[in-house]
Amino acid sequence: MLRKSSKDKNYKYSAQKRSPEQEQEMAELIGGEKIPGSGSKTQKGDVRKKGIVRIENKTTSKKSFRVTREMIDKIEEASLQYNELPIIEVEFFEEGRPYNSVLVIPKHALLGILEGIDELY
Repeated sequence: MLRKSSKDKNYKYSAQKRSPEQEQEMAELIGGEKIPGSGSKTQKGDVRKKGIVRIENKTTSKKSFRVTREMIDKIEEASLQYNELPIIEVEFFEEGRPYNSVLVIPKHALLGILEGIDELY
C-alpha cells in the first residue's frame, strides 16, 4: 500500500476530522467531559475533569508538532483558576488512523506524580 503524502488534501482533512473523536476518547478515558465549543467560547481547553485536569487536544498528520508558549500559557491560565492540571495532548495521525499520542505536562506535575508514587512504596 502506498503511503499518502502529508500534502494530500484528503489526508490532512482526515487528521482534522479526527479531532472531535480524539476529544471524545480522552473525555471517556479520564471520566471527564468535552468542553462545549472546544474551548472557543469562555471556557478554554477541549476536555476537563472538573477540579482535576484540563486538556488541550492536538492532532497532526505531520512528522513533528511544535508546542508554543502561547498554547502552554492558554491551557495553564484556564487550568490554574480552577486548580486543575494543565495538559496538552499531541496525537500523531498516520495512514488514516492514530499512530501515537504524547502528553505535555508541567514539570511540577511530574514531580508531584513521582512524589505520590514514592509515598505509596
